[in-house]
Amino acid sequence: MGTLLQDLRYGLRMLARNPGFTTVAVLTLALGIGANTAMFSVVNAVLLRPLPFRDPGRLVVIDDGLYANRFVPTPQPHFEWADWAERTKTLADFSLYETGEINLAGEGEPDRVSAAEVSGHFFSLLGINPIRGRSFLQAEEAAEHPFAAIVSYKLWQSRYGSDPGLIGKTIHLNGKPFTVVGIMPSGFEFPGATQIWVTLPRNLDDEMFGGNVVGGIQIARLRPQATLDQARAELRVIAQRVYAGYPKQAESVAVTSLHQFMVGDIRRALLLLLGAVGFVLLIACANVANLSLARSAGRFREVAVRAALGASRGRLVRQLLTESVLLSLLGGALGLLTSLWAIEMAKTLIPARAIFISAIRVDGWVLSFTFGVAVLTGIISGLAPALQSSKLELTEALKESAAGSHTGLSLSSRQRLRSLLGIFETATALVLLIGAGLLIRSFGKLLEVNPGFQTQDLLAARVSLLEPRYSAREGLLAFFQDVLARVKTLPGVRDAAFANTLPFWRAGAVIFGLEVEGGPKFQPESGLSAAYLVVSRDYFQTMGIPLLRGRIFTERDTTGSTPVAIISQSLAQRGWPDQNPLGKRFSFAGMREQSFEVVGVVGNVRGLDFVEQPWPQMYFPILQQPQNAAFLVIHGTLNPTAITTALRGVVRSVDKNEPISSLSTMEQLISQSVSEPRFRTLLLGIFAGLAFLLAVVGIYGIVSYSVSQRTHELGIRMALGAERDDVLGLVVGQGMALTLIGIAVGLLAAFGLTRLLSSFLYGIRPTDPVTFVVVSAVFIAVALIASYIPARRATKVDPIVALRYE
Repeated sequence: MGTLLQDLRYGLRMLARNPGFTTVAVLTLALGIGANTAMFSVVNAVLLRPLPFRDPGRLVVIDDGLYANRFVPTPQPHFEWADWAERTKTLADFSLYETGEINLAGEGEPDRVSAAEVSGHFFSLLGINPIRGRSFLQAEEAAEHPFAAIVSYKLWQSRYGSDPGLIGKTIHLNGKPFTVVGIMPSGFEFPGATQIWVTLPRNLDDEMFGGNVVGGIQIARLRPQATLDQARAELRVIAQRVYAGYPKQAESVAVTSLHQFMVGDIRRALLLLLGAVGFVLLIACANVANLSLARSAGRFREVAVRAALGASRGRLVRQLLTESVLLSLLGGALGLLTSLWAIEMAKTLIPARAIFISAIRVDGWVLSFTFGVAVLTGIISGLAPALQSSKLELTEALKESAAGSHTGLSLSSRQRLRSLLGIFETATALVLLIGAGLLIRSFGKLLEVNPGFQTQDLLAARVSLLEPRYSAREGLLAFFQDVLARVKTLPGVRDAAFANTLPFWRAGAVIFGLEVEGGPKFQPESGLSAAYLVVSRDYFQTMGIPLLRGRIFTERDTTGSTPVAIISQSLAQRGWPDQNPLGKRFSFAGMREQSFEVVGVVGNVRGLDFVEQPWPQMYFPILQQPQNAAFLVIHGTLNPTAITTALRGVVRSVDKNEPISSLSTMEQLISQSVSEPRFRTLLLGIFAGLAFLLAVVGIYGIVSYSVSQRTHELGIRMALGAERDDVLGLVVGQGMALTLIGIAVGLLAAFGLTRLLSSFLYGIRPTDPVTFVVVSAVFIAVALIASYIPARRATKVDPIVALRYE
């Protein structure tokens, strides 16, 4: 221990004696360690840390492929969870939840809040109890029982001022009275960012979310001795009986862990980014190793004297490694501070659920990771310089002349090591740059895809008329028509319309098994399907969706007239290939008594993302199918802040208790739809930029150090008649030789490694030649500049001074 303390004190003195070297090395390591710490904190929160529930590893999700589709002629998910519970031997404690938004009224202004309908034992399944009040009782799931609600801690604080008397009070949700029976702990908002929980109704007419349900999710817990594979096999057998006659539906039933279900596809992106940021740290290590090799040239006599006084090579290596680890720990401390800012930035970018975003923080695991990485980095960056510096010819090293010649070591050996490190930096940085370039090009092509509608100057707001007085269609239509008439008079508004859902909105209904008149015959499950949209007359004009055939809806398309529909071009091509669909009729599977006449064909619209082909769509007039919940879409030159106030005023003038929510521009909705590719593209671009910067600095350092070591040689060359251009070419050639070798190695590596990006790319191949050529050319150009700067300094060497250099 005494020897270790002595090494530490000596190492600190040596670092303090060389502030320039220490500062550059610490900053370099801080970049690499800080980036790794920030990335690990995300991976730790999303992938490694268990969910904050009781025995979370045994919680599973049953995906039946249905969600809350009202038109699929198979059992509804509301009743299936009880079916599974009765038949399975591997799962227990079944529960179901659906998420959506509801209108909250009572104290204060009416508001639109995130909510979840859950089965009564939902909280006991998760092992979470209210901090005040109680959970739901089984009796409260009965249709005749008074409604009960549980509120989140955040809503309790923000809306009710942490009122301890809230328990037992009545609040109004969608116009219905609910008694508050519990308040959940701080931080618990599962699923998603839920603010209010209510019991799942047995009667579908009492459902809180109308037609705007995100999805019904069934969750359960594995029995003590059961495995996930056993549960999958058992439910596959059960599904074949439950969905008799619907084999494809039975095949779609899947069982997965709750954690995996919540993480989704972001797992692969996070692991890819963690690997990329690891390469950045390796480049930083190589850079610091190069700095240490250059610094060791001035310490040969110190090392030689210590060796002459009896220090073994192992003792010398330990001392030099101690200094390297101290340097790395300083870099780690600074990197940890840097990561705090980076973590906050990552929270705004990561497309994960709220439960994961709130968990991204610096905790004990992250601190341990940072410390371990710092120590390992110190060893990696210091081992090669320590071994080189301790390998010397003692007699030669103690000669005075050694100070200017070979410093007691083989200069060519040290230079070879520095060159290898430089080649490694270049190759690694090139791989990251090519990967980032591929993602950037892919993201650009994604944004170039035509969504099928205009995206500028469109604003949308959501209204939900779920109170009892809107149960009759006359009340719904009166509200929509009155609001539209008033909105169109607002300054700057060109057009306005209502629609039950919007492109790139997270929820929407899809109808499976359409039956078409005069077209091909499709199987109910695998055949013709289309997105279900209900719109007002001016929707297509407001959205800028082109009419290709026929007509749009008119005021005559009411409940008393022929049921009509407008279909997308893709639906027309699938349902009536090589035919004119106008005047043809179609119906939903199992509902042949009601058919719809096609009166128009409009352009295809991308409903959810830019990657998949546009889903076929069918539009119905809102006058024939009034909706309880709809989006008000406005086209015009609008100031979002000003229009928000105006919209609230319009809606309140029609119904003072009706809030508006989900106010956003269409550009914001599109931006949210590409959040995951933007996240990985931006982060990989940042990591590649750091690697590129470190690699270029490394090339500059190698060439600059070479110039300082070859001053005597260059002076002789110039004294013998060498031109400045010859010296310039000699020095630049050295730097470019390292760069070209590194690029060759990097290109070979990139051809293999970029295939890992295949699933993340759109419109380009992982071996896209344009990206490879452009990135390589940019790297060569910047490396040329980095080599030219010290080379130009070499051409200014005075031959007389250079000949006296030693």
